[in-house]
Amino acid sequence: MSRWMPLLTLALLLMAAGGVFVAGRTLSRGQRIQVEPRDRQGLRAFVRRAQSEIRQLEQRYEARIAGAIRDLDVTDPPSVRRTLDELVAVVSCEVRIPDDEPWRVEVDYREFLPVGWAQRMRSVEMSGHEGWQAEEDHLFLFRDVRDDGVMVTLTILAPALERAITAALAPMKVEFRRLQTGGGDLDEWMDPTGGVMVAAKQTADRFDVPPDVVLPLHSRFGTWEIRSWDRRTRVTELDTGLQTGAALVSALLVLGGVGLFVGQIRAVRLAEQRVSFVNRVSHELRTPLTNMLLNLDLAAEEVGSPGKAAARLGLVREESDRLARLIDNVLTFSRVEQGRLETEVRDVDVAALIEKTVASFGPLLERRGIRLDVSMQSPPPWRTDPDALSQILANLLSNLEKYAPRSTAKLTAAADAEALVIRLGDDGPGIAESDAKRIFRPFERIHGTVTEGVSGTGLGLSIARDLAVRLGGSLSLIPCQTGATFELQLPRMETADP
Repeated sequence: MSRWMPLLTLALLLMAAGGVFVAGRTLSRGQRIQVEPRDRQGLRAFVRRAQSEIRQLEQRYEARIAGAIRDLDVTDPPSVRRTLDELVAVVSCEVRIPDDEPWRVEVDYREFLPVGWAQRMRSVEMSGHEGWQAEEDHLFLFRDVRDDGVMVTLTILAPALERAITAALAPMKVEFRRLQTGGGDLDEWMDPTGGVMVAAKQTADRFDVPPDVVLPLHSRFGTWEIRSWDRRTRVTELDTGLQTGAALVSALLVLGGVGLFVGQIRAVRLAEQRVSFVNRVSHELRTPLTNMLLNLDLAAEEVGSPGKAAARLGLVREESDRLARLIDNVLTFSRVEQGRLETEVRDVDVAALIEKTVASFGPLLERRGIRLDVSMQSPPPWRTDPDALSQILANLLSNLEKYAPRSTAKLTAAADAEALVIRLGDDGPGIAESDAKRIFRPFERIHGTVTEGVSGTGLGLSIARDLAVRLGGSLSLIPCQTGATFELQLPRMETADP
C-alpha cells in the first residue's frame, strides 16, 4: 500500500463529509412569506369621507341639470344648445311639447361616444318616468317634466362624467397621499376605468399578490376602488431534522475517515515492518548459509572419491543452493517493494554465465528426469547486470524443475546488435492461456494436478519479470503447441542505473 493512500482516503472522506454538511444546510433552508395584517381604521374612515364626497357631487350634478331643464327656452333651439354646452357630459337634449313634434339638440363628444350612439338614442322609447334611466355603452338618460307639461330628456355620457368627478376629487387625493405617508404606502386608488389615480409608494413588499382588502366607492356612473395590501416579508426557516441528519452523516464520515486513516497507517507500518523483518531475517540466513556452502565445498574436495558421503554432501549442496535462491528472491522482492532495487552494469560473458547456472541445476534436473539441451550461438560479451541475469535464469530453471518433470527442455541464446534473446522451452504439461498473465503476479500459483505437492513462494516468475524490466528488457510466455516457452529479451545497457 502506498504511503499516500491513507492521506488520499482521508482527504476524500473529509471532502465528502463537507459536501454532505453543506448540501444539508442548503436543502434545510426554506423560505415562506409572512403576512403582517395592518390597521386600516384610518383608511376606512377616509373611504367613508370619499364616498360622502362622491354622493354630494352626484347630488349637485343632478340639481344642476334639473335647474337647467327648468330654465330652458324650449322655443329657441340655439338657446338650448348654448345651455347644453355649459353642462358636463350632456351630449343631447330631446324636447317634447304637448301637441307638437319632438325635436333634438346634440353636442359633439366624439372622444367618448361609441359609434352609432345617436341612432340608438333616437330609437329609445321614452317612458313617462322621470329621473335616471341607464342605457348601454355607458349612456344615461335623465327625464324631467316641467310645470308647463314639456318633457325634457338629457343623454349623459358616463365616462365624461366619471372624468369630471375624478377631477373634482383632487382634494381627496391629497388627503390619500397623506395617509400613504403615515403607513399606507401599500395602498392605491383606482378610477372606474382601471386607471391609477394614486399609485402605491411601495410595491416590492406586495410579492405580486392580489390586494388583501378592496374598498369600493360607489357611484351611479361608476365605481372607484381603494386597494390595500398587508405588509409581507420573506422569512428564512431551517429544517432542523434535515440539518441534524446531514450533520450526523458528516460526523460519521469524518469519524469513519479518521478510523480508516488510522487503520491504513497501521497497515502501512505493519507492511513496512514485515518487509524490514524479511530483510533482516534474510540477511541473517544468508551469512550462515554462505559458511555452510563454503564448508560443503571443502568437505567434498576432502572426500575425493565418489561414495555415499559425497552423494549426501551433493544433496546438501543442492538444498543449500535452493535455499540461497529463495533468500535471494525474498531480498529482491523486498527491495522492489521499498523501491531500493539497484543494478550494477558491466560487461558479462553470457555463455559462461549460462553454463555456470545450468551446471548448478544439473544434478537437480537429472533427478527430476529432465533432459536439458543448451544451444548458444556464441553470444558476445553483453553489457548488463550479471547478478540480475543469473537470478532470472535460476528462477526460470527452478520453474522448469518444479513443474515439468520427466520432460525434454531446450535453452537457446542468441544476440544481435540490439538485443540478447534467451529462450527456455519444454514439452511438459504447459500453461493454460487463461493463466498466462497470472503466473507473473506476486504470490500467484496455479492450482492443478501438476502443482500438487510442489513447494514454492510464488515469487520466482514475478521477480524474474521485474528484473527483466529493470534491465530495460522483457520476459514473456510465448504461445506454443506443447509445453511452455519463456523468452527473455535484454537490450545492451549503457548506464549503470537504468
